[in-house]
Amino acid sequence: MIAFDGGIVTRRGVEMVAASPLFRGLPIHLLMSGKENKESLKQLEWAKTTLEAAGFEATSSLIPGDAETVIAKIVHAQSIDLLIMGAFGHSPLRSLLFGSKTADLLRFSTIPTLLLR
Repeated sequence: MIAFDGGIVTRRGVEMVAASPLFRGLPIHLLMSGKENKESLKQLEWAKTTLEAAGFEATSSLIPGDAETVIAKIVHAQSIDLLIMGAFGHSPLRSLLFGSKTADLLRFSTIPTLLLR
C-alpha cells in the first residue's frame, strides 16, 4: 500500500515503485486520507494511471479522516504486507515539542514500512 498525499515526495515514490523491478507483480493499493476535492481526486487518478501504465494492478481510495488513523485502520482491515509513505519533514525541535505523526504511526506499525524523503 502507498499512503499517498499528492505531494512531491509521494509522487516520486509512485514513480519509483512503477519503475522498480522489486515491486513487479504485486497489487498496489493507493490510499489518500482527508477531504475529497477535485485536486485530490486528480492527484489520486494520476498515481493510479502511472502505476497501471507500468503494468501494475492498482486500486485507489480516498477516505476522510486523520492520516495516521486511516492508514492504521486500512493496513489492519486489508491485511496489508508493506506500507510505503512519505516521512514528515518537521524540525527536530518541533518533533520534540509536539511529537511526530510519522513516529507515532511507525511505533504502532506491525508491518515493514518504507519511508520516502
